[in-house]
Amino acid sequence: MAQKGLLKPGGAHRLAIVSPGLDFVNKELGADLYPPQTTQPFAVIDSLVRLRLADPAAIEVYTFDISPRVNLHIERARENAAAGQPYTVQLLCAISEQWNPEYVAGFRRYWQSMGDQVGTRVTPIAVPAAVRDTIKNRAVRIRPEVVMRITPIDMNVVFQTLPLAADQRFDLVVGTNIFLYYDALEQSLARVNLWGMIKPGGFLISNTALAAAASSKLADSLQTSLLVTDVPLLFDSMFR
Repeated sequence: MAQKGLLKPGGAHRLAIVSPGLDFVNKELGADLYPPQTTQPFAVIDSLVRLRLADPAAIEVYTFDISPRVNLHIERARENAAAGQPYTVQLLCAISEQWNPEYVAGFRRYWQSMGDQVGTRVTPIAVPAAVRDTIKNRAVRIRPEVVMRITPIDMNVVFQTLPLAADQRFDLVVGTNIFLYYDALEQSLARVNLWGMIKPGGFLISNTALAAAASSKLADSLQTSLLVTDVPLLFDSMFR
């Protein structure tokens, strides 16, 4: 999107993330080695800063989640950050033999650099010896001032919206691995509610194409595909 000029340098000022969630390690893989954490808000800020689409000292990020546990987790991270404490994320890497080699190369590059725009690499929690050959870990300590840029909001985007003034609407809304759990009606309602919060020329980025049974001014803008295995993953973006 940046290469095509859809996202402008320094143009991402206000951002919303739908259902950032908390990460839980897959116990079946023997890698239950870190406490719950939220990663997506920091990963998105990190990418926007790396691409020079956002200023980490000025960006405003809001998370929309219906889980009290998620919202409380982010609020506590903010409280700790206000007291000068950073937020450390553990970034596990487990590569499948079924993945496309080109995807693996890009994944490794991203994994090795993720977080360097918003924090500092620190010693990670050690991976158990039994899975050390298949799972790698690195950790990033996120700066407190970056954590303070994130504000949690208890909201269900299917049924709720925020009445925002024109200058308070979002440049970018990100929703990944969430809309696939909605049926066509719920997707349509979410699309309408998000449309009302996105400024003209802003974008909704999703890896699920949203149904449009209800009328909104979001229109398909760009579709890209990423070959992970033999079946490509599609990423859709829509603009107002």
